[in-house]
Amino acid sequence: MCNLGERMFSGDEADRFIKGISIVLSIIYLGVLINSAELLWSLFEDFSSIDLSILELLIPFILYPIGIIKFLNFQRNGWIILVVLLTYRGTGEMVSFLLDYSSSNRFIQDSVAGGMMHFLGLDNYLIHLILGVGIFSMVLLFNKSSIVEKFQVSKKSRLIAISFAIAPMVLIWLVFF
Repeated sequence: MCNLGERMFSGDEADRFIKGISIVLSIIYLGVLINSAELLWSLFEDFSSIDLSILELLIPFILYPIGIIKFLNFQRNGWIILVVLLTYRGTGEMVSFLLDYSSSNRFIQDSVAGGMMHFLGLDNYLIHLILGVGIFSMVLLFNKSSIVEKFQVSKKSRLIAISFAIAPMVLIWLVFF
């Protein structure tokens, strides 16, 4: 079993991992974009009703492709953008898990993931747990020493990026729930 700081990938393996994870993230992004197309279209049809809360929805749609392209080109800010967005999403999934589990809300989401989880017989709070653990596992892979060295990201930058993502999500959930 690898420790967080242990070298997991050699130079060529790190390059293949970066290219592979970029492809996986691109496919996921396209799936989410297609699944959310109707929502995004409705937002832009009634442009006068857009407020600041919509930014929480729109910013990831804008930043994910930028982060993926920069990550694929081995640029440090691509690593930072993706880690911030993934940590933010993972934190949101874990907070949703805690809220759903504590309220025993078992409403299945109307989405591809929700449909698949319903087919497997999983409740909504388990969907959040599975997604949260999966996303945080990806963030841990991004923080492996060989990947971090490739992008020349310091420990301080890693801590700031992760804290920058976790703090707002926790504050949002504390304020609204």
